[in-house]
Amino acid sequence: MVLLTRIGLNSAEENYLHVLSEMMKSKYFKGVIGGKPSKALYFLGLHNENSFIYLDPHYVQSASNNINEIK
Repeated sequence: MVLLTRIGLNSAEENYLHVLSEMMKSKYFKGVIGGKPSKALYFLGLHNENSFIYLDPHYVQSASNNINEIK
């Protein structure tokens, strides 16, 4: 299932952030793509109930082959 919505024009509306954080707690949640012109972000979870975890798909890093390096 894909849910399309706009949560703000210039910035995220505060009342939508609570709904988004509740959606992220679902075991079926796979992420949210968002951003603004010339900037895209992939939001994949929460940290401490009030901070979103996101990735910038434009920033590329080398992968580690050593599982002990990943912390």
